Amino acid sequence: MAAGPEKPLAPALLGFFIYNPRLGPREGEEEKKILFYYPNEVEKNEKIRSVGLCEAIVQFTRTFSPLKPAKSLHTQKNRQFFNEPEENFWMVMVVRNPVIGKQKDGKPTVEYQEEELLDKVYSSVLQQCYNMYKLFNGTFRKAMEDGNVKVLKERLEKFFHRYLQTLHLQSCDLLDVFSGISFFPLDKMTYLRIQSFINKMEESLSIVKYTAFLYNDQLICIKVVSGPESLPPLGSTLEIEISNLLAALPEKDKNEEMRQIEFAVLSHISELRRIYTFYSRLGDDQSPDNAFQMSKLQFWRFLKDCRFHYCNVTLSDVDRILEEKTSLEEIHSYSEKLLFRKFLAYLIYLSFRIYYEEFGNMFKCFSKMMTTNVLPNACRIKGILFRDQQETVYAISYIGKSWEIYQAFCRPNLVAPHEPTMKMRHFLWMLKDLRLVNKQLTATKIVDVLAKDSPFVRDGEYTSLETEIVFLEFFDALLDCALLYVTDDMLRQQVEWASQRGSGGPLSDFSEGVKASPPSQELSSNQRQRPHPWRSEALPPRPGRRVSAAAVRRAESQAAGSAELSL
Repeated sequence: MAAGPEKPLAPALLGFFIYNPRLGPREGEEEKKILFYYPNEVEKNEKIRSVGLCEAIVQFTRTFSPLKPAKSLHTQKNRQFFNEPEENFWMVMVVRNPVIGKQKDGKPTVEYQEEELLDKVYSSVLQQCYNMYKLFNGTFRKAMEDGNVKVLKERLEKFFHRYLQTLHLQSCDLLDVFSGISFFPLDKMTYLRIQSFINKMEESLSIVKYTAFLYNDQLICIKVVSGPESLPPLGSTLEIEISNLLAALPEKDKNEEMRQIEFAVLSHISELRRIYTFYSRLGDDQSPDNAFQMSKLQFWRFLKDCRFHYCNVTLSDVDRILEEKTSLEEIHSYSEKLLFRKFLAYLIYLSFRIYYEEFGNMFKCFSKMMTTNVLPNACRIKGILFRDQQETVYAISYIGKSWEIYQAFCRPNLVAPHEPTMKMRHFLWMLKDLRLVNKQLTATKIVDVLAKDSPFVRDGEYTSLETEIVFLEFFDALLDCALLYVTDDMLRQQVEWASQRGSGGPLSDFSEGVKASPPSQELSSNQRQRPHPWRSEALPPRPGRRVSAAAVRRAESQAAGSAELSL
């Protein structure tokens, strides 16, 4: 008794039909129940018999479980799956069980693999058939409402005649349960080439919103553009922007360097998108279309948090390194907007500028910057501005006037490109010219404020105020100085004045009250500097001392108003 080699046969679709038992309730009208039947070549009586058998099985199982009728019927040769997607509309799919062909005693025999089919998988395939029809045609009942049974039959015939030919029952698996798809494994460089192709296509064709790249029905990559954090990471614009860096490299190394830097960026793209989104929301968590773009002010905060200014460059140097403006006044503008791709390009330039002499390779430079500067420090706010959302919103309301003051005290740079810039000594002179230097806010304390997060101010016993500061550093220092300048006496006088005159009156009365205090007298306990939530090391509050938040805001408003009047 010898057995020949096995010849497996995959599952196959034997039948697919849709019926409604309410359409042919009386004897002799059974054919009216049938809305669609595949294959159509089957004789009418066979169709009626198959539909009647399924209807009987469903009704019989309702006896035991009225709310959960039969979902499948197992037989030796095939399996039937039932689905009621809409009330009284039933879909039935008949699948042949896998078969193994054998030779037994010289005669061909077949063995049905009854347990190879998973009910959950093929029930999901049947449900997906309905979902696809509904996507293109709407519900069954809607077709009935639009016309009649004839309209529904025409739509079913038109759709399922083509759709059923696309079913690959032999390859159905657990992914069909979750409406998923399998990934096609690729080596890194091939994947990056495909990703680069998709990025260039999306960059060139703005109408493209969703992209999926498949090979042999397997997914290689997919991208859904839903906001600024999902913009294409690499593309033609980025390649043009870093062409200056590539021009500095030997011709034979350019292509390899470009491939390596693409791989370096893509390997960190998720973290960089998260960081970009975090900083682009600072100070403004409301957007009509939920689309945020990073401003230069927020980019400076990112650079300070990641300690780029400790890499032998100031933020002003960074602006000049990345400078691509025609107007000198725009080089250090705080309001410039950075798209995500420009943010990435700026990081590539900075990594090259800071680490290329040490590593001589763009991939290593970018990786070093990410591991040393960005990943350990990003999203940890270190300055006063942006630390507290409520205080930030109030401070930002003064940013326009503060920018005007900053520009007024800037001086042309002595070296090219000779753009207007401010040094620390200009900041100190500004406070002196505005008569804000006093016993609370001394020159020494101002220098301490400027040196708090700068590696260039103090070198042992020596102090240098020749370091340039951008507007973020200016604004941070201004807020720090306000904490020292505004005392409890000022706040109490303002509260008393507000209670007598009303909060809507001019602030000049408060200013005069402050000037009336002798500048030479010693500080009383009530004139000691007041703790504030913006300060990184605030003094502990003393018992019994309470000052309203409104009074704090009015006092700070007075300080800003005094600066404007002096200008």
